[in-house]
Amino acid sequence: MEVLNLFPTQIYKDFVNDNMKNDLLELCNHYTSVSDTNLLHIENFPSTLSNDDLSYPINTSPVVKMVFNYLYEVANQFTQQRNQKLNTDSLQPYGFFSDMKKGAYLRKHTHKDCRFSGIIYLEVGDNVPHLLFHDPRPHTTFEPSDYGGTYIQSIKPENGMLLLWDSWVCHEIMHKDNDEPRKVFSFNL
Repeated sequence: MEVLNLFPTQIYKDFVNDNMKNDLLELCNHYTSVSDTNLLHIENFPSTLSNDDLSYPINTSPVVKMVFNYLYEVANQFTQQRNQKLNTDSLQPYGFFSDMKKGAYLRKHTHKDCRFSGIIYLEVGDNVPHLLFHDPRPHTTFEPSDYGGTYIQSIKPENGMLLLWDSWVCHEIMHKDNDEPRKVFSFNL
């Protein structure tokens, strides 16, 4: 486990075991191949997000339930490390798969109606776009000062990497210009 200090918040970083990654990848390959939706209506981004026919079977599958139990433990460790308390009974887990193809991107956004957001990278090539996090403080919308400061942080995806962050942290993925794989399980808690 590693906690990355970004801006006024932190991001939890770890790696899931190969069995969990491979079980999720098998589900990802199946569900994104039968899904008729694209992530947030962006071309070349097959996803199960907002696919009512697939959301229930995915989120009630034994593999995903096991992953959510693991993610509860992760979220609890993360909040304890930050001297906070977490009521897991208040969490409403939701997960979805996506397979980013050449030409896809994901604009800057946050997640609502949850405490944490996160991602598990199931299969990623060496040259896929990084996950970019934006400093949420209002002053960053103005020109950077002479005092410096980094208002965007970049994390390079790695197979099996798990990232967990506060749902209000703004993030995006730039345009993907190659055919290397980028298959993920994204989640909200």
